[in-house]
Amino acid sequence: MYALAGIVSKNNDNVSQHLLSMMKEQSRNEKGYFGLAVEDRNFNGKISDLNIKALEGSIGLGCIPLRMQHAPIYKDCSGKLAVIYDGIIYDFKKKLTKDHNLLSTTDADIITHLLEENYNGDLAFAAKNILNNLEGGFALAVTNNTDIIAARDPIGFRTLYYGENDGFYAFASSKKALWRIRIPNVFRLPAGSMVHINRNLLDVSKIFLKERFGVNISIKDPYTAIDRYQETLYVAVERMLEGLNKAAILLSGGVDSCLLAKILMDKASKLDVDLVGYTVGLEGSFDLKFAEEFAKQIGLPVKEKTVTIDDLDKALPKVIGAVEERDYVQIETSLIPYIALEMVAQDLTKVVFLGQGPDELWGGYPWYPRLLKEWGYAKLHEVMWEDLIRGDAETLARENKVARMFDIEVRYPYLDIDVIKTAMSVAPQLKVISDKDALGKRIHRALAKKLGVSESVAERKKTAAQHGSGIHQALRKLANKHDFNDKLVAKLDYSPTEISKEKLGSSSRYGYKYGDEDMWLIPSCIQLYFDYLAYREGLLNELERKKISAVLGDPNRFGEDVEPLLKR
Repeated sequence: MYALAGIVSKNNDNVSQHLLSMMKEQSRNEKGYFGLAVEDRNFNGKISDLNIKALEGSIGLGCIPLRMQHAPIYKDCSGKLAVIYDGIIYDFKKKLTKDHNLLSTTDADIITHLLEENYNGDLAFAAKNILNNLEGGFALAVTNNTDIIAARDPIGFRTLYYGENDGFYAFASSKKALWRIRIPNVFRLPAGSMVHINRNLLDVSKIFLKERFGVNISIKDPYTAIDRYQETLYVAVERMLEGLNKAAILLSGGVDSCLLAKILMDKASKLDVDLVGYTVGLEGSFDLKFAEEFAKQIGLPVKEKTVTIDDLDKALPKVIGAVEERDYVQIETSLIPYIALEMVAQDLTKVVFLGQGPDELWGGYPWYPRLLKEWGYAKLHEVMWEDLIRGDAETLARENKVARMFDIEVRYPYLDIDVIKTAMSVAPQLKVISDKDALGKRIHRALAKKLGVSESVAERKKTAAQHGSGIHQALRKLANKHDFNDKLVAKLDYSPTEISKEKLGSSSRYGYKYGDEDMWLIPSCIQLYFDYLAYREGLLNELERKKISAVLGDPNRFGEDVEPLLKR
């Protein structure tokens, strides 16, 4: 796993020190290894061995490993192109059509030479031509010393952000890297997109379109749907397990994680992979109970942790720092993965499987039947596509950034391209059978039962992780503990939507309209507390920081004591 960065000067100034600053921000070890390419000069080695003056130039790329001692800059045969890369590409060895001087046969090396085969002086053309045919999860960047193209895979398994100031354009794997070099407003590069920068240009364009999946609704028989789903899901799991000695799965006790655990157990035993489950929740939470019961049923070793308010209190600033967001839903839903992944890291496991995807693919959100009644099946199908595509911003980014804190790679079998194609070719009438269908995910649940998952698990009603674990209910207590309460909200005349109107999560975008408002509406006192912490941690774009400062004065001067706010 690697963190990436790139920069171009608008004024032909030297950018090497800015590039180095971005790399240091993304490293937890400033004495570690870096790979830098500034114009036609490269460096790969320990930062202590770097002579930064020897790498002066107006355009550059940087790469830093999160757990390895090597940060490669890949070069094509001609030496014209330099590539940095993070991710996994499947079936990449089949792609090259010409002979090359290959230093290795890694996916990154193959991609470099694919770019070479398609490069005729137009870097954007070459990138679009090859990236549209790659399957896997990746972020990469390529430069020809005048232009940089940075791109992401179509689902969004690796993050990239971009921005500009008066002096330069830049991109990085994290927002903090760009804030560090005084780019005031940072933007997310959408999944399936690329950003093209040179000294005169910053342009974002889509390279993967929904149509690229080539999916039409063609499966209208439930038995065919179940069989096709089983076939593609087993292939995806086996492919993601190959080469591993040990792996983890985060287990909630719901049908999504339990079905995945069952398939992983089947495949892991044949591939000699040591699989362990991890589950987290507050005392008395449903997730702990159901996860423990299911693990016993299938013989899965499971480690569990009962979380306290103090645990959440300690974790919250770290989570906010990792996800680089103030958004309530993003932070709330990151706490359980953070605590669970901390346990995984302590066991020195580097790959974890998560069960994201079935709600969007198979119609699992509890408000989908209400949408069906209001809009019909055709519109529901489009909403499911939209929710799937937005999963990059609303789910995958935060989970991957939390995992990177622990040098852990996350794998999502349900979001394998072939699994997505299969699921979205199934008629929505087979997924949510009526506007009174309180369960949904009918094909998904049917496969679970077919593979031996107990009916009590397969038919368990959808419960969001933050609710099943008890986190949702605990956060108000935590905010109140630090005196962020309804009294303070009223005193400051605070409204969360005045800070930002962006809604990250289908529950906050429209789910609350069709469900229990107490469950899905955002408590203002908690969001105020998150705003305070995000500001204090030095996060957020300039506009958000100005708005928060206007509400709180200067939050930094209050430390942990907000009593002065009440006296204003």
